[in-house]
Amino acid sequence: MDADAATEWWSALPGWVFILDASARYVWVNARFAGLLRVPQEQCTRQFEQDLCPLRVKGAMEDEASPGFSHLMPEVLQHQKTTLFHLDVQFREPSRLVLDQQVCLMVPLKDAVLFQLQPISDWNLTELETGQAAVLQHIADLSSSLIFAKDQEGRFTLANRALAETYGTTPEQMLGKTDLDFQMDLQQVEKYREADRLVIENRQRVVIEEETITDPQGNRRYLQTVKQFLHTPFHQNQVLGIATDITHLKVAHQSLQASEERYRSLYTEASVLLERSKADLKRVQALYQVSEAVQEATTLQELLNRICHIVIEAISARWCSIFKLNHLEQVVVAGAICSSGSDTLRMVSYGELMNGLTGWVIREQTPAFSPKNLPDPRESPEVQAGRMEQKVGSIIVVPLHYRDRNLAVGTLTALNHLDDPDFTQEDLELMRAIANQVSVSLEQRELMDRIEHMAFHDALTGLPNRVLFHDRLHQALAYARRKESKLAVLFMDLDGFKNVNDSCGHHIGDLLLKAAGERWSTRIRQSDTLARMSGDEFAVLLNDIHRREDVERVAEDLLGLVRQPFELLGHTVHVTASIGISIFPDDAQDQHTLLIHADHTMYRIKSSQKNDLYRQNGSCQN
Repeated sequence: MDADAATEWWSALPGWVFILDASARYVWVNARFAGLLRVPQEQCTRQFEQDLCPLRVKGAMEDEASPGFSHLMPEVLQHQKTTLFHLDVQFREPSRLVLDQQVCLMVPLKDAVLFQLQPISDWNLTELETGQAAVLQHIADLSSSLIFAKDQEGRFTLANRALAETYGTTPEQMLGKTDLDFQMDLQQVEKYREADRLVIENRQRVVIEEETITDPQGNRRYLQTVKQFLHTPFHQNQVLGIATDITHLKVAHQSLQASEERYRSLYTEASVLLERSKADLKRVQALYQVSEAVQEATTLQELLNRICHIVIEAISARWCSIFKLNHLEQVVVAGAICSSGSDTLRMVSYGELMNGLTGWVIREQTPAFSPKNLPDPRESPEVQAGRMEQKVGSIIVVPLHYRDRNLAVGTLTALNHLDDPDFTQEDLELMRAIANQVSVSLEQRELMDRIEHMAFHDALTGLPNRVLFHDRLHQALAYARRKESKLAVLFMDLDGFKNVNDSCGHHIGDLLLKAAGERWSTRIRQSDTLARMSGDEFAVLLNDIHRREDVERVAEDLLGLVRQPFELLGHTVHVTASIGISIFPDDAQDQHTLLIHADHTMYRIKSSQKNDLYRQNGSCQN
């Protein structure tokens, strides 16, 4: 990059931008930083920082603030590594305003360092800790599906181990590269890009029923891929993709197609072969119906209901049930029971399931077939008696399992009446194929739920994070304007939290944040929102309020809850809180001003006497 291009790029960066050489002299400053220095931009060059810079800065690991920024440079110059961290920045002159926290980006330029500073409120990265990126990568690596994220230029920002192994590389080596670095089929790469473009531009979910990928050995594999828009602090305006390898289903389908053609050619020779062909076709249709249900069902309950009806139709079952279980809590997480007639089976509990054939299948991780009119020692006498009372005949039970779990996460069961013929081996094989497809779908749904929860919730307290709070506030304001109602925003800060960290340790501080969040949650209505904004700062959104006194009463209750001592691993911790209140439309008419007002009122209390809330008249009363 030539000098003019570099200067143009530097000038385009937001915030304060400047370059210091190893001697702490300014090489270049942007106009905004020159205005802060109160020196014409062209006169800053070659001037020593100590002669011009009116700022004192303090890093997270430093005890005291130091003049200027040059004391931060040695480590960056030594390792030649870009660094991002928070700084407390203030003017040396008492007459000028305190600037509070800034986000500082330091980029090494051989013997100099480029600094870019922005207020922390302008950044979108304050809520998620950097360790959560590693957690997301770990979760993705546990899946047998191919999981990836790509930015608008098609570069991989996330790649799990299954995807990397398909290309004969590692997740780390894929980051920053594009499909062209691994895929030789240019037409297929163009299809990838077109789908990615649709997702990012329209922010819509795209399902690709079939696409291909070529591994390092030249083998073509078939994938069924779901792509959707991804926007989190770590992956902004990107595509998240989860692809399932359906090569074996493709081969099976091709085999079934060939078989179907063979049976049609023998139609005139044997009616028996014709009936068999019809049965095979019915099973193929069932598998495709399952695939459609997996892609189209919007809720888990809808998916389970559709699967039950497909099984009943495919193997002429009288009843079908499907259950997803939580073995740790010993409960049925979700389930469905469907019937082909008017007679229905009742929903059963986790304990009843584990005493029957379902429990044996889960423990043994293998399908089970139980014919009618024969006692089955794998079931308890009570289950056997209930089976006879309801005139249940033959039973097929197949496990729903994830590849990384020791126990099946559920079962798919088909049941016949005593008057019906027994199920066949072909019925069992079809049930296994359906169960495999359903298992993959359940695993994908669970993974997507985890990723979405991580993006919008605080990892420590489990409360909504800043991103989710702002979204709910935006929706609440729109509703309040339509209904001409009021809402309130409360900003809360724990007084003395730093002393707890310093005296008891950060692990006690973390427990305090969790305990405070749990106490406050008991006072908040389901229609309201309690969120952790950052550090020891929390926020509350109160919908449909009538009077300011009602809001102040809630705030008093919140103050009272946190004043009670906390017992944390042998430590008795005493803290208080400061609360700022902002009401729409009394204090502000838009989201930005509403948040600023709540923040400012909280800091007025905190800077005066703490342990209180900000009232309408501006006074502090205990």
